[in-house]
Amino acid sequence: MTLDVNDVVQLLVDQPNDGLVASRRGVVVAVLLALPLTDQIRYLHESEIEGVVDELALQFDDALPFVAQLEQEGVLAAEVRRAFTDIDSWLSHMSEGEEQLWTEAALVSAPEWEQVRLLASRALRLLPAA
Repeated sequence: MTLDVNDVVQLLVDQPNDGLVASRRGVVVAVLLALPLTDQIRYLHESEIEGVVDELALQFDDALPFVAQLEQEGVLAAEVRRAFTDIDSWLSHMSEGEEQLWTEAALVSAPEWEQVRLLASRALRLLPAA
């Protein structure tokens, strides 16, 4: 799955947050979390949520339940759901820490965000080919 930031923005804007579309949002947000840093910042700027880094986590959180639903329906393997849960756990861990992690500066320099990108990349590698 190869998407650039423009694809991600297009998929996230104007998408209802229900059922299969929401599960697709979960995958798209995972792509967003796995994007290189410069593309993540560009996404924040282009989607008019500049400086609201926690929106990355909130969008992921909104779609996560649908990933579990797809596992229950046999569409995704348990391994994929666990990889998404690992991302969620790490983001929750970050939320318990300092507010400074939720700034654009932290997105650029904090090792916690590098870990998010690594976990999201791993989750995407586990997805079945389209």
